[in-house]
Amino acid sequence: MAIHPDFPGLEVNIIVEDKTAEEFAEPVFEGFKDDDGDVVIVDHKIKVLERYVEAKPRATFAIEVKISPRFKYLQNDLYFHFDIDGVITTKRYSFRRDHVRGGNFRVRHIKTKSNRQIVQKDLIFGELETDCTHVHLKSSAGKQLVEEFEKLGKITCKVYRIIASDEKPVTGDERNYDKDPSVGTGSVPEKALEKAHRGRSLSRRTELGPAVAKTPSSCTSFKKTYIDKEDEPFACFVFKYRSMEDLHKELIVPRPDDLESRPVSSLSVQEKDRLIEKMRADQVKHERLNARIAFLTQEKMKRRIAELEANSQRLKREPSEEDKITGPDGPSSFKKRKIITHIEQVDLTGDA
Repeated sequence: MAIHPDFPGLEVNIIVEDKTAEEFAEPVFEGFKDDDGDVVIVDHKIKVLERYVEAKPRATFAIEVKISPRFKYLQNDLYFHFDIDGVITTKRYSFRRDHVRGGNFRVRHIKTKSNRQIVQKDLIFGELETDCTHVHLKSSAGKQLVEEFEKLGKITCKVYRIIASDEKPVTGDERNYDKDPSVGTGSVPEKALEKAHRGRSLSRRTELGPAVAKTPSSCTSFKKTYIDKEDEPFACFVFKYRSMEDLHKELIVPRPDDLESRPVSSLSVQEKDRLIEKMRADQVKHERLNARIAFLTQEKMKRRIAELEANSQRLKREPSEEDKITGPDGPSSFKKRKIITHIEQVDLTGDA
């Protein structure tokens, strides 16, 4: 969960396939950690909380906002501005009258209007493909491409305090909808992407799902007055989504074997936690394997003993080949003859 350190009670998460995505921070090594951790200062004013999440291909995702009673701005109306890849934008409001009941919501899709038809499109992690298109990076067109590509792979949530006034109900036909973004799905020039993300790895982009027709619904229109300056949100969350291979390449998530081979002193707090969790899981797996081996060995010994006992009983019941011989050639006759030949006959008459 991404909780801004300056605003406890304000939480933003990325939900992938209806499950909260695991978040990763830039590795912070012991001896180099500061009080802000993974909070970046922008223009000396805005504190941006940055996290990384895994973007699974073709998976639907949503942005979840949770406001708890600990949040210090419960008495204010709040405006949330969402930007994805610098292309998809949408907004949500959370009014102070609703904060008592909890200000939780999810952004799962965008709604657009075309020719009086309301359509809804889900947010999906797509594949970002590159090509070898030649681009003059120093030209105005090349610089513009680089600026656009710098926004790829980012989900941004900016939070403002506002005053909502002059509320009035409006019909579904009168309400404002999201702009229909021209989301690209083709390949992009590799050199421009590398320039925009120097030293980084990026293979994901956001796409929109198929259009689903929706019935227009009524809502409330109001006048929005900023308490915070429009260019100075009081809080900002940035989620950089990557494939797991990208996270490995950027050293955000160590490859499975790396943690065990590295010195403990070089591991971050998050890496130590993951290593402990992995070692415990390996221990459980090892114990189960040993128990299975012991069980199979015991069963094998039981079968062997039973086999030997059965064979022994069979040998006791079956006569030998010699026992099967009868008559004068039998073993009993042989013994009898042997005894007879050893009897000496003595003449008691004394005759010569």
